[in-house]
Amino acid sequence: MYYDCSGWATKANVRCYDGLVIAQDAFKECSGKVVPMVYNHDHSNVDNVIGHCLLENRPGGVYCYAKFNDTDTGKTARQCVESGDLSAFSIFANGLKKVGSTVKHGFIREVSLVLAGCEPGCPDRRGGKAQRR
Repeated sequence: MYYDCSGWATKANVRCYDGLVIAQDAFKECSGKVVPMVYNHDHSNVDNVIGHCLLENRPGGVYCYAKFNDTDTGKTARQCVESGDLSAFSIFANGLKKVGSTVKHGFIREVSLVLAGCEPGCPDRRGGKAQRR
């Protein structure tokens, strides 16, 4: 399958601005799953669904392969990535099991294309740069 862009959905062993650390393999059960991709974690409207992401657990975190849909918002999001205006991914997860501030297990429910993230040294929240394919 062809994907429009890819990047880290979440990085392991990096302290985020919210104080959480995602442990390696915390989301390994999500590997191979396809989840919705939304804009900026806005779940309030179906128009904010801009595509989907295939998740892949790797050493270093969870990588995602993103495919934009053919809606107006999906096309705009694709253009923003292609032009370099948006380059960050972020995750929404639930079912989290934590030990202190370390997330040991959970389920990624969506990947968002976001304006900015919260991981120091990364352009996105618990993730990496969205790179065109």
